[in-house]
Amino acid sequence: MSRLFLLAAVRNDEGEGDRWRQREMGVGRELWRLEEVAAVVGWSKIGGREGEGRRG
Repeated sequence: MSRLFLLAAVRNDEGEGDRWRQREMGVGRELWRLEEVAAVVGWSKIGGREGEGRRG
C-alpha cells in the first residue's frame, strides 16, 4: 500500500499529481478486489473440483 502512496507523491511533484494519484488509488482498489476474488477461488479449489463442475 505504501508503495502506491509513494508513487502518487513522486508523480505529484511532476505536476500531474491529481490525475496520477487517482489512477494509482484506482489500481489499489482493483488489486484489493482481485485479491478478494483470488481468495474465494483459492478456497473453492482447496475444497475440491466440485466448483469447476458447477461453473460449466
